Amino acid sequence: MVGVGGTRISYTDHSRIHESIRSGSAISMTYRSMSQPVAHRRTIRPHTLIKAGARWHVRAWCIAAGQFRDFNLGRMTEVEAVALQDLPGKDEDVQWATKASIRLIAHPQLTAAQREMVCEECMQGTSGLRFEVEVPLVQYVIQAYRAGLDPQRHPAPDYLLMVDQPESLPDGAIWH
Repeated sequence: MVGVGGTRISYTDHSRIHESIRSGSAISMTYRSMSQPVAHRRTIRPHTLIKAGARWHVRAWCIAAGQFRDFNLGRMTEVEAVALQDLPGKDEDVQWATKASIRLIAHPQLTAAQREMVCEECMQGTSGLRFEVEVPLVQYVIQAYRAGLDPQRHPAPDYLLMVDQPESLPDGAIWH
């Protein structure tokens, strides 16, 4: 499996992640992130694979963070099964169990003609696109559609779409 920029996760590592999800067991891996770009070990209990744009992620309980997080598969190496019991699982992931309704609209700074064009191009001629997704997936929808949250920080025409009423989204839906 190839991630962004050609980063590969080995078939063996990918297989171990799948087996961990199927069996409800934990894995240890070497991981890099934007906040910790130096490779380090993490132990997680994954429950779901997520396709977000060009990248794949796994939703998992992270022992180090003490909470559920998403991990980019293209940043994982050296995945190993570990014998840990009693780690929180999917049924305890409150954010994953909570649905969020997100609506995307044409950017209000566009002219009426531009908004009409964007509605035809991006929203099948409707006035908005509505998604019902698990809370952790909200940010991926926003990224996939390159939608803005604040017209002042995300001006038109750089952003053609905006999230309608982002303040109404549940806690944790938008990363800052």
